[in-house]
Amino acid sequence: PPPGGQGGAALPSDEPSRVIGGCGRAPGLFHAPVGVAVGRDRTIFVSEFSGRRVQALTAAGEPVAVFEPPGRSRLMGLAAGEAADGSVAVW
Repeated sequence: PPPGGQGGAALPSDEPSRVIGGCGRAPGLFHAPVGVAVGRDRTIFVSEFSGRRVQALTAAGEPVAVFEPPGRSRLMGLAAGEAADGSVAVW
């Protein structure tokens, strides 16, 4: 996590790690992130335990979608891959 907060997600790359987002509940911010996955199209998916959602971000870290599971489920991890039809599958 970045200094002073528990939000944010570090991204692996050939360059030194960088931090996207920060602590919060708005799109592009994170509340207790527990999983990060990157799709073949470089979409970044971040699951949040306390936020109870998965966010999709561009490779630059810009938010593009927020998915919330039904009910009061808490997310524990995340994986992304390519579905048979070529779309990105997240589970």
